[in-house]
Amino acid sequence: MVEAFFGGRWAGKALDRVGQQFRTAVLGTEVQRALVQAVAAAVKRAAEILHGEDEVGAENLVRCLMERDSRELPLVDGTRLGELRTAVGPWVRDVFVPVNGEFSDEWGDGLDGGQPAEAHEELSTEIDELCEVLSAEIVAAVRENAETGGGELRGIWSGYQYEVTHRQLEELVEERRLYGELSEGLWIGGDGVPARVAGGGLGPSRIDYGRISTSADHFVGRVEQLAELESLRASGMVGMVCSVGGFGGVGKTALVSAFAKSVADEYPDGLVFVDFQSYPETDRALRAEDVLPGLLKLGCGMTAPVVDRMSREEQFASWHAVIDGRRMIFLWDNVFEDEQIEPLRARGEGSLTLITSRNRFHVDGARMLDLDVLPLSDAVAMFAEIAGADRCGDVEAVKRIANACDRVPVLIGAMAAKLMTGIKTLSELDIEVAELPDARTKARVFSILDDAYLCLSPIQQEIYELLGTHPGRYLTVGTVAVMLEQALGHEVSLEEAVDALDALVARRLADPHRGEVVPEGLAEFAYTAHDVILDHAQYLAVSVAGKFTNRFNVLCAYYGMRLDEHRENEDRSWFIAEHTALLAVFTSVTDYPEVTMKLGNKLDFWGAISDAKSCFEHVYDIYREAGNRMGEAEVLVLLGAVSPVASATDDPVSYLQRAYDIYLDEGEVVKAINCRLRIAMLTADDHMAISALGELSDLFPETFVETTDDENGRGAGLAYRRLHDHVLINGGDNIAGATLLALASMVLGSDEHSHTRAEYEEATGPQEEPDF
Repeated sequence: MVEAFFGGRWAGKALDRVGQQFRTAVLGTEVQRALVQAVAAAVKRAAEILHGEDEVGAENLVRCLMERDSRELPLVDGTRLGELRTAVGPWVRDVFVPVNGEFSDEWGDGLDGGQPAEAHEELSTEIDELCEVLSAEIVAAVRENAETGGGELRGIWSGYQYEVTHRQLEELVEERRLYGELSEGLWIGGDGVPARVAGGGLGPSRIDYGRISTSADHFVGRVEQLAELESLRASGMVGMVCSVGGFGGVGKTALVSAFAKSVADEYPDGLVFVDFQSYPETDRALRAEDVLPGLLKLGCGMTAPVVDRMSREEQFASWHAVIDGRRMIFLWDNVFEDEQIEPLRARGEGSLTLITSRNRFHVDGARMLDLDVLPLSDAVAMFAEIAGADRCGDVEAVKRIANACDRVPVLIGAMAAKLMTGIKTLSELDIEVAELPDARTKARVFSILDDAYLCLSPIQQEIYELLGTHPGRYLTVGTVAVMLEQALGHEVSLEEAVDALDALVARRLADPHRGEVVPEGLAEFAYTAHDVILDHAQYLAVSVAGKFTNRFNVLCAYYGMRLDEHRENEDRSWFIAEHTALLAVFTSVTDYPEVTMKLGNKLDFWGAISDAKSCFEHVYDIYREAGNRMGEAEVLVLLGAVSPVASATDDPVSYLQRAYDIYLDEGEVVKAINCRLRIAMLTADDHMAISALGELSDLFPETFVETTDDENGRGAGLAYRRLHDHVLINGGDNIAGATLLALASMVLGSDEHSHTRAEYEEATGPQEEPDF
């Protein structure tokens, strides 16, 4: 019956007109209102730009442009943001040249008998200028709403960025294909427009990501190794610094950081530093695909929705389009195999690449530099540099201490810091090291750090263990203050937390975390530690039965509470500072699926779609293991929403199809139909949408509007909104699409659709209600 209704009613020119009006109706009142406000604000700004101090002229221009029905304004009429210029031109010409939008011989009648061709040309130029300014201001107004305003237009802005990205990618691929180049990509600036640097390259003028380690601040010695790095730099080779025997803490990062600082002026295009976090547990190491989105967003300036909607291949292509051929420094720290970094490595000449590792592996074009512990003279110099030369009068004692620390920089630093801070004297340190285990083992390392830990205050010890408890790589001041309050039983201010953290830094047991984003408040500053120290801190944290579990549960409860209280438009800085820590915590446990799902939704809101997908996949595994079928289906729908449509490996349709099957098995027919409508949107399958609509009509008769207060009624309402979305995304200007919109609008019975129904009936005659 529904199919017959489609075939007989809709034809002719009236269909196009009605279809366009339906597209306006389905935008919904909030989005439609926001679009009108954005266009109105843009018109006002454009008038001010063009008329300057002529307030009367600006007011007249605004009045003329805004006199038409708001539903016929660009964007509000269903025009995509990417096609805005094609709608602005006719709009402006309708106002200034009201004869079919064209200049004619009669133009100018009553104006001194007509105007010469020069006047026509002058007016045409003014119209073109107005169109350009108006288009730019409307785009800016939509972006403002999406990023800092009410957020109603976030979806439109995201779709526009996605469209621009793919259009420019296609152009760039074709351009490079013609010139025989193998790599392709693009850089999108903050306004969604591709940018080119001097020389024609893509991207910002300088790319900086991460900051080199503070361990370079007290760097001494290693003269031979620095000379070797300079030699390989001169020969254009990759420098790979590998610790002898696989030990950590020998100064790999400090060496390459110090060298990078010394030659940075010769690489004006930027510096990229990434810690791949491969130690002490290589199974938790970062891969190229893990760090790539951050490199594109924070290093290259691409916006999150653009990056996260790209396929992995497009992301890598974009990265190489930006970096290849630049004079940059790339410092890949703590890598355990070539596959982690190979897709990121710069092609061509001009850049400097430095790699650190505890493992030996082959890297094309690289020369291995084996780094052992410090020579005794360098170890003594480092100790004196940290402790202060005036406290190191007994050089023989310093030598004994340095040898007892195996001349390992991270241990020398911890020992020298005790002398520098006055905790112990040089003679006391000399006696202490005489009691250490003889062999160069983990037990010896932990014995040195054990004593450093025992010299801490209770509040500092708690923070040290907290560093070992947290599965992430850093702690923010705000989180530390809350955790200290729970552990110590009294209020701890942010300033007290910072003082305790800085004391650990002074004792060489922690470092300020140099993140990619500058923190906005004291609570968002973060601290981390060398992986050797983190390993020891974790050992202490788990050594007391139950203490680790209790502390971790408190951490999860705190993060869960903050996520409940988090308001996206009010607390953005907290979420940016904590989101990687939140991700590390809630994807490492199975006891908090609801919180993890909430985190995924918030990550999706902020455009971190790949991280959101990690959360949803983790929750899916939890529900599947527990046999929670409805939970599985709910998460599959979310996975279908965040998985890139263009990806060959992550097919959103397959997720939705699996959710559809589960809902049918569980008797949740309305939810199953919603899945089908989502699939119809993704595949542009009008016939599937029509079929789903027919199923829905069988479930809900004419009393549908009266049943929207119960669960099934709300579910059906959601299904009809999905139907609206389907046609909005896929055009709505064909027979099936326009029919779908008409049926949904009639059934919803809302006043906002009344003008659409009236115009259709005026064009084609009164219509009977569809048989629902």
